[in-house]
Amino acid sequence: MNDDFDVFYTQEEFCLPVFIDAVKVREDGVLVGFYWNETKEQMEEEYKKEMKIGKWSEISKMIEDGFCTEPQPISEEDWEKALCVLPPEDFEAVDDVESFKCMEYFWGQITSIYAKTSKGCYVFKNRASMTAKEIAEKINSLVCDVVVAD
Repeated sequence: MNDDFDVFYTQEEFCLPVFIDAVKVREDGVLVGFYWNETKEQMEEEYKKEMKIGKWSEISKMIEDGFCTEPQPISEEDWEKALCVLPPEDFEAVDDVESFKCMEYFWGQITSIYAKTSKGCYVFKNRASMTAKEIAEKINSLVCDVVVAD
C-alpha cells in the first residue's frame, strides 16, 4: 500500500470522520474494504451510516485537527509528573518557555505538549512536529492572565 490511498469513512455533521477500512478493487471491479472485504453497501448496512470514500492523508488530517486543543493551565505538580512519567521528547527552552512532548502519542502525530513559563504551566494537544519556537509563540500569545490550577 502506498502512503496515500482511498479509505471508507463515515462522518456525521459536526463530528470527526471515522475511519472504517482501506479501499481495494476486487477482480470484478467492485470496491471493497481491504481488511473485511465488504462492499460499500454491506458496510452501510452494518454501520447504519453512509460510507464515504476519501484519501487517507485528508481524512487523517481532519481527525488530527479535531484532536488539537488550546493550552490549558495545569499545576506545577502536574507538569513535574508529566515530565517524569516517561522520557520527554524535544525538551527545550525557547523565548522563556520550557516545553516538551509526551512520547506516547494520542492519535497519529497528535501528542500532549507541556509548556512552563513565568505565567504558569500548560498542556495542550497538537502535532509532534510542532517546534519549540512554535510552542513558545503559542504560549506567549496567551493574552489573559491564567490562574494556575491547584
